[in-house]
Parts: sequence; structure tokens; C-alpha cells
Amino acid sequence: MRQLFDPTSFSELFIPATTLLEIFLRGTLVYLALFAMLRFVVQRGSVASASMTDLLALLLISNAVQNALIGDSNSVTDAILLVAVIIFWNYTIDWLSLRSNLIRRFAYPRPIKLIENGKLIRKNMQKELINEEQIYSVMRQQGIEDISEVKEALIEPNGLISVIPFDGQPDKGGAPQQPDVA
Repeated sequence: MRQLFDPTSFSELFIPATTLLEIFLRGTLVYLALFAMLRFVVQRGSVASASMTDLLALLLISNAVQNALIGDSNSVTDAILLVAVIIFWNYTIDWLSLRSNLIRRFAYPRPIKLIENGKLIRKNMQKELINEEQIYSVMRQQGIEDISEVKEALIEPNGLISVIPFDGQPDKGGAPQQPDVA
């Protein structure tokens, strides 16, 4: 019964086990390393339409970097400080990308053409792991029946496919759709 009210056990809960500098460096190194790796591996929009393998990979990555992030720490304070470092870098990258073209190009991929003047660009489709059925599905959802009606279709940085019909085509009111990237 005495152990239930032992104030020394509460010290492990709130007193940081590591220095603030170590927490900041651990969070910074792991966040920036993961950001750089995932920037080139994760396909556009795959978070929004994550497959089972995507979710499994994300879970395993988070488990794999847990010890690198937190070290031997067990305190709530350490965890809160680490979350603050991660949020800091997330905000900082977004803020810097608004002010620097170089960082914007690295952080956010440019749109890639999938259709130009009614013709599929298969090389880009393969690079983005998008098949014809996915493009035709987006076209149908936007009221476009034939590929010859499409001036241009692009996969946007957020993973949505936008379809631009040739001039003179009425806007059929469709909205860009998320491709089903598995």
C-alpha cells in the first residue's frame, strides 16, 4: 500500500531522463532522415489511399525508430518534448517551402503529366504506378467519356489527378479524384 503513494515513483513520470539538447538532436536527426527517405519512396497520395502494405510499413518504421527517438527515456516530459520537436520540424519545413523554391521542390513533388493532347504518357504512368483504368475512372467521374477530349491530365503533388479538357468543352462539374494507388 505504501508503494501506491511513494513520491519517488512519480519522479520517473515527470522528470526528463535526458537533456533537452539530446531530445532535440534525436528528434531532429530521425525526423529529417525519415522525411528525406520517405520523400523518394512514398508515392503521391498513398497516405490518403494507403494499402495494407503501406500501413504495415508505416507501423514498422515507427516501431523501428522509437528507440532512436526516445533513447532510454520513459518520462511523459521527454515524450512531450519529442512531439514538440517533431511538430517544430514539420512546421519549419512547410514554412521554409513557402519561402524557398529549392526546399519546395524537395518537399513537394511537381505535377506530372499523365495525358497530353489526348495521348497517355505511359512512362510517367509507370513512374507513378498508375494504370489506364485509374485514369479512365477519374475521367468518367469528371464526365469525360473519351481520352481524345482531354488536353492534359496531371497527378498533382497531393496525389489527386486533375483533368483539363480541350477548350470549347463544357465544364462537367467533376472534381479531381484520388487515384486508387495500391
